This record gives sequence, C-alpha cells and structure tokens, in this order.
Amino acid sequence: MQKINNLEKNSQAEIDFIFKSRRYGIMPVEVKSGHNAHLKSLQLFMQQSPCTSAVRFWGQSKSVDKVELSSGKTFTLHNLPYYYAGEMEEIIKNRE
Repeated sequence: MQKINNLEKNSQAEIDFIFKSRRYGIMPVEVKSGHNAHLKSLQLFMQQSPCTSAVRFWGQSKSVDKVELSSGKTFTLHNLPYYYAGEMEEIIKNRE
C-alpha cells in the first residue's frame, strides 16, 4: 500500500476530469505525462470526498494501487495507459 503524507488543505488543486460511472458513481481522473507519484491534486480531492476509486491515465502499463492518505483513508487508484480512455469503465469493472 502506498502511504501519502503532507496534504495542505488550503493548497490549490485541480482534477483533470470527473467521470460519472453507472457502477461506481463519481470518479476523479488525472492525466499525467510521466511517472508522477505525487498526484497532489488527486490526493487532496480524495481526502475531501467520499470517493473510494480514482483513475490515472499515464504512459505506463495497467496497474492498480491501494493508496493510504495521512488521515488513514484508503482508495483504489487505477493506473491506465492513455489508449484505454474510451474503455475506462469496462477495464475497471474487469479488474475488481
């Protein structure tokens, strides 16, 4: 499990997209150009929302991480290559 610390509540954060899934409800989506483990905006969003899953599109292969924030909240981070954008909901459904 990946543990995240040091989130600042007053920091500015932007989520790239919000996806409304029929099965999972609202899911934040981040698009990253490289292997960026920080994901500060996504972490801040997840800290303050009831969401339990998020998606990161990136240039790496598919994977799933369980992320633990400093508050103890955990969420599932689905890491998907860019070319899976149109199949996001189906891929997430099949990985659980």
